[in-house]
Amino acid sequence: MSDDALVIEGLAAGYGELTVLRDVSLTLRPGELTLVGGPNGAGKSTLLRALLGAIPASAGSALLGGEDLLALDMRARLARGLSIVPEGRGLFPSLTVRDNLRVALRAGRAGRRDAQERVDAVVAALPIVGERMDDRVGSLSGGQQQMVAVGRALLMRPRVLLLDEPSIGLAPIVWRHVLKLCRELADEGRIVLLVEQRVLEALDTSDRCAVLQQGRIVHSAAVGDRRAVEQLLESYFASGSAAA
Repeated sequence: MSDDALVIEGLAAGYGELTVLRDVSLTLRPGELTLVGGPNGAGKSTLLRALLGAIPASAGSALLGGEDLLALDMRARLARGLSIVPEGRGLFPSLTVRDNLRVALRAGRAGRRDAQERVDAVVAALPIVGERMDDRVGSLSGGQQQMVAVGRALLMRPRVLLLDEPSIGLAPIVWRHVLKLCRELADEGRIVLLVEQRVLEALDTSDRCAVLQQGRIVHSAAVGDRRAVEQLLESYFASGSAAA
């Protein structure tokens, strides 16, 4: 097992007295894209929030490089290399693309020289971000906004990139571009965790996949294991998920 893997064991989390995640265990490896699918309410977004520290975990561990992230606050987890593209993108529509990036850089406490290097790297990876720097985010298409959201996450130079339902509101051609970008980011050595309902479209881009139902991982398999993936998909469709 690589020391750089994110090893989640027995994770439980929820909201107040409501437990949403129950005994979730996953191993996420550098260079791999792991896809987690499941119906609405299965706990997909809760999983990402618990890993990021936006909500507390009530049990379990999440070891990254041997360090338990669950013992750290959110700022410390970000400093260890976690970054997220949240559901709904979480951008400021009245601000320009440039100012949205500046907000993220301030939150990450990047120095002026380092900040410019990070922006240059994002523009090189996502040229559309550079082309629309002075445009208000609210004037961009859904696909362009998603690229800005991904670019903002990349400013943190993440070891672990979390993406929460990035296909929402995207045309098929734009969604395929997002998947291609996720694949490239994993191939650069990052851990990429993609939670998504449109699993059939994302499956070929992924290395591993899992199904989350009622807060539990009910199936997990390497994408290359055809029999296991067939069983996984049977479980997924039986849950009533919209996978198209």
